[in-house]
Amino acid sequence: MMTHHHRRLIVFVMGALAVGASAVVKSEDAGHQLASKEWATVNGDLGNTRYSTLARINTQTVAALAGAWMSPKFDAVGAGRAMPVVKDGLLFITAGSSVYAYDAKTGAKAWQHSTDVQPTTAGLNEYNRSDNGLPNREGVAVADGLVFAGLTNARVIALREKT
Repeated sequence: MMTHHHRRLIVFVMGALAVGASAVVKSEDAGHQLASKEWATVNGDLGNTRYSTLARINTQTVAALAGAWMSPKFDAVGAGRAMPVVKDGLLFITAGSSVYAYDAKTGAKAWQHSTDVQPTTAGLNEYNRSDNGLPNREGVAVADGLVFAGLTNARVIALREKT
């Protein structure tokens, strides 16, 4: 039989657990910046919010949007599905065996780094090869002047952001 004192104790303990749980889920890095003119990770910012604080595109201006530039066709077949990342005026994307960097305003190719020979087919089997590895189809992250790309052979490369 549960007494009134036991019920209060259980409610107190449950309440303490709930408060403790909410303290555990709070981020230690509450100071991360939301994405704005830069989109340095695939999800925009370190909190993976996929949210930009830019305000020039809104419900009134969205109809006036148009393409600014178009890149030449990628070297790889079935080019990829990576989300572009933008940092320090450069747009980075992976396709096939390459990481590409473009001037974000003009679309001019700044550089291209290939990790291996280009895939010969567009199938997923190309990503299961055991050689030098292809850049992850999910994209890159940029920080501290470096472009980080995971490879399909379980390695990570870091490329100089500007070169």
